[in-house]
Amino acid sequence: MEYGTRNLLEGGYQNLLDQAWYPHPSTAWAGGDIVTTVSELMTFASALFDGKLVSRETLAVMAKPLATDEDGVRLWCLGGATIEELPGGFGMVGDIPGYNSFFVGVLDTKLVVTALCNTAEGDVIMPGLDALMMFANATADYDFPVLEEPRVYLAQEIEAILNENHGLVLRNLEVEGLLHLPYDQKVYSLVSENVIFNDGIDVSGQKGIFVFNNTNFLGPVEFYLSDFEKLYFYRCKFKDDVNFHSLESPIFRLNNSTFQGNAVFVNMRVGYLNLANVHFEKSVNFAGAVIDELNPGRLRTNDPIQILWSQFGKKWLERTLSWALAPTGEEQKSRLRQIETSLQFWKRNFLTLGYRRDALIVNYEIIKIQRKYFMKPVQVGWWASVLLGIPNGYGTNPYRPLWIGLIIIGIFAVIYWLGDPFLPQEDNPRMPKTPLLIFSLLYSMDTFIPFIHITGVKSWGWRISPNYRWTEVLERVIGLAISSLAAYSIGYHVF
Repeated sequence: MEYGTRNLLEGGYQNLLDQAWYPHPSTAWAGGDIVTTVSELMTFASALFDGKLVSRETLAVMAKPLATDEDGVRLWCLGGATIEELPGGFGMVGDIPGYNSFFVGVLDTKLVVTALCNTAEGDVIMPGLDALMMFANATADYDFPVLEEPRVYLAQEIEAILNENHGLVLRNLEVEGLLHLPYDQKVYSLVSENVIFNDGIDVSGQKGIFVFNNTNFLGPVEFYLSDFEKLYFYRCKFKDDVNFHSLESPIFRLNNSTFQGNAVFVNMRVGYLNLANVHFEKSVNFAGAVIDELNPGRLRTNDPIQILWSQFGKKWLERTLSWALAPTGEEQKSRLRQIETSLQFWKRNFLTLGYRRDALIVNYEIIKIQRKYFMKPVQVGWWASVLLGIPNGYGTNPYRPLWIGLIIIGIFAVIYWLGDPFLPQEDNPRMPKTPLLIFSLLYSMDTFIPFIHITGVKSWGWRISPNYRWTEVLERVIGLAISSLAAYSIGYHVF
């Protein structure tokens, strides 16, 4: 591409250099005003993977994963990123306003893909990865049969091949009839690329590695009581209902997939569940699911997701905060805002479901992020946030005000008991103040709780001496403050 040589109508180029707002290309990160073509980028990338720019040992160090991005798709390295679905895959993306570039390859192979796009909205990553994975699978040395003739296969044909070979690769074809892989059938590997299952699929029992890429399921999908080594769905479309009830897998990915029917994940047990860029158009149920780590980056739903914060929230928030705090400055703030947006999504989700306690917990996490990273102790909002959180943590600790109140009531009861400041209001009080400790405790309780007298001890004919009047006033003020802060933090700041 060449800057400013053509306009948008001629070859699709954008003449951004003529725009007053457009910065000079040399100001964009490490771009250095470098202008390239797709073939020149291929020359650079090929030299990198061939060991001509740096040694293969150095490239291996560069490609070693160090951190995971928010979506959990890319594993960031020293010089770029890689993905788990393609061992040895390594690449890097670059962009400035109006332009996007990308290269990716596989270490110790000749597989390299480069892509350029001269629009700000263009996507070079996903098409580039799709092309690389297609080439990688096409050149892989499979031990299993490969069906890639573009025609309609009967489900019985596929089942017969799997019965004999225990593995299969499907490409660019359609499957007619329900593909049924029963509980006791051995299947070590099933790879599906650009396949249409017209009548769905039914899988159960212990299986190996299943990978579905750009696959459409027009019928129901049933993975009930199934156990996988790995289960991947990438850019798949589910037209009908999906049932992953009681599924088990250490890794379960559904990246960039769309569910147009109801989705059931009840009692599922997975080590890592990736829902990045997934769209659920109908109901989603994760009741009873055990998820060690969940990645819901840019998850979209039309109906609320039936899941509890305790099933995924703590680990997800720890991981995403680690990701957000890695950079500094505006980039860090931008990532923190993304987390805040995700938390708002989960707060609305729990409120819609009526899961009030979960909504309170998420709300408190939002408040803590705002206070810690976007406020300073010199601001009134910072102190207000701290004070309002003391009574009950914005509703996350509903019994904390009770314990605080009991402790304060006990402290003042001991003060009254030791000082015995109670004087008779009349010659013969209606009730005695003995035993004094019990009387002091009841008096302290009625003083602490605002507006109402629980025990009625103050109507027994005793009054407090003038020397202890300020002690009683202090307890009243503390009781009123704690009660008000607790009610305010639960009510206004949550709903």
